[in-house]
Amino acid sequence: MKSVTFILFILMSNTFAAAQSINQHSQRGKNKVTRSNKNYTVTVADGNSRCQILINDVPLVYYEGSGERSFLANSAILNSGEQTVKIVTNGKIPTVTINETYNKRGEYAKTEIWKNNGVLKGNFTAEVPYSNIGWDKSRIISKDSAMFKEANIWFQNMSNLLEAGKGKEFMKFLIPAERLAALMYNLTPEETARFHSNWISFISRKAFSLVPLSDCEIEIVGNGRLFHLTNNLNEGGFALVADNGQILFLDIYLHVPTASSRVEPILANFKQITSDFKRRLE
Repeated sequence: MKSVTFILFILMSNTFAAAQSINQHSQRGKNKVTRSNKNYTVTVADGNSRCQILINDVPLVYYEGSGERSFLANSAILNSGEQTVKIVTNGKIPTVTINETYNKRGEYAKTEIWKNNGVLKGNFTAEVPYSNIGWDKSRIISKDSAMFKEANIWFQNMSNLLEAGKGKEFMKFLIPAERLAALMYNLTPEETARFHSNWISFISRKAFSLVPLSDCEIEIVGNGRLFHLTNNLNEGGFALVADNGQILFLDIYLHVPTASSRVEPILANFKQITSDFKRRLE
């Protein structure tokens, strides 16, 4: 049974002005940015079992079936240097490769930089055009803390906005995650505004049904620094079953900044599944 995921987009800024402000702030402040076209793509194949791929302990994607499935790993790479990859599987070990791709002035280069060769973890080296603390210095969290209860409340409030079709309000809460994504993917203000507007329109039309939050759980990932919502479809994030049968996952990660006791979104990864998921739900 094959299931293919396309990363629709990683959340970016919500208006032209916001995007420009974010880019200017990033260049003036702690995050040094230079233009780069390098991407790191993880490809999973030949698993024949359910498995999960974590980059720097962040579960960006889940895999099921025997077909090939690829995703960008940039959103889990906070700095240049050594990165970790881990494969969690309940059956056959899949084939996992990581490629570095580079585009510049019409030139395209693709280099395989890591392959698991039957093992479940390893390291690879990445070069990114920024030095960003992201959640690397965020507070360590636990399931028995007040912060965990606050994360529950945050996800419940966002679930309520989705059910009510309040796209503008839902997207507004994700601005902190948009800032990091704008830095990591270097999209133009026009691109970020268009993506944001399209998601507001989709959520506001409410042409979907939402998997209840009662069927979801919160896990702690990112080396103990991120709250992550998982659903009963064994994927990450809010699960929206669109009227056309497609499944959309609004995958959001929360952290607690060092100088704060409040949770806020730091990473968001929106994904689309095109497969026979509709039949599997019935």
